[in-house]
Amino acid sequence: ENYKRWRHQNGIKNVTINKELGTFRTMLNMGVRSDYIDENPLSAVKWLKEDSPFQRFRTGEEIEQLLANGDYSEEEEKEIRRSRYLTPQEIDELLLLAKGTDLYPLLATAAYTGMRLSEMMRLKWADINWDSQQVLARGNKGSTTSKESPRHIPLHDDLAAILSEQREKGVGPYVFGDEEGNPPNREHYYWQIEKVTSGPDFERVRFHCLRHSFASNLAAQGVDQRVIDRFMGHQTKAMRQRYQHLFPDNRQEAIDQLQFQSA
Repeated sequence: ENYKRWRHQNGIKNVTINKELGTFRTMLNMGVRSDYIDENPLSAVKWLKEDSPFQRFRTGEEIEQLLANGDYSEEEEKEIRRSRYLTPQEIDELLLLAKGTDLYPLLATAAYTGMRLSEMMRLKWADINWDSQQVLARGNKGSTTSKESPRHIPLHDDLAAILSEQREKGVGPYVFGDEEGNPPNREHYYWQIEKVTSGPDFERVRFHCLRHSFASNLAAQGVDQRVIDRFMGHQTKAMRQRYQHLFPDNRQEAIDQLQFQSA
C-alpha cells in the first residue's frame, strides 16, 4: 500500500501502477510454486481503479487531433498513442512495406487472426487445419495458471495463400521458425518490425497494434461482440469498452423494428 501511494505521489498513472503490481504478483506466485514462500502477500492488495479517459482505440488521425487539442503530460501522450489501431488501408500499406521479408507472413497472420505475438511464436503447422480452414491459437493470457486456453480462428483465404507459400519455403514444425527449423527468434521479429515502421506513418506500431486493429475493424463492420470475443480469446469488460464505440450506431433502427397493430 505504501508503494502504491509512493508511485502515485510521483505522478505515475493507476494503469502503470497496476501493471507493476501484476509483475510483482507473477514473481511472488512463482515463489509460492517453488516453495520459497507459503503464500503471495499481494493477494490481499487491491488494484487501483483505472479511470483514464484515454482507454479507447483510435485511428492515428484521431490521436493526432486529440493531442493537438489538449495539453497532455508525456505519460498521458504515451498512453494515448498506445491506443492506436490501423485502418484496413493502413494495414494494406504496412503489409506492402513488409512484402518480400520474413516479417510479411507474420504481420499478415496478426492482421487476419488477431493473434498475440506469443501465440504466433508457438504456432506450428499442425495447428493449421487446411480442410476446415481454421487456425488453432494456443494462449494462456488472462489465465491465473499456466494452463493453455486454445481457440479456433477461421482461416481467411488470403492468409491461407500466404501461409501456403510460407510452408513451401519453411522447414521444421514451426510456422515462423528459422531456416534450420528452430523455434522462432522473437528478437529477430522485433528488429524487423522496428525497421519496417521506422517512418512517420507507422512510428511506434508494434505487433499488439495489429491485435487492436483486428478487433476494432471487426467492430466497425458490425460483427457481433460475442464473435469478436471468441476470436480474441480471453476478454475483460474493460477491454471490450476500448473498441465498443466503433460499433455502428443502429439503435434507432433496432427500435423501429417494433410494430404494434393498435399504434
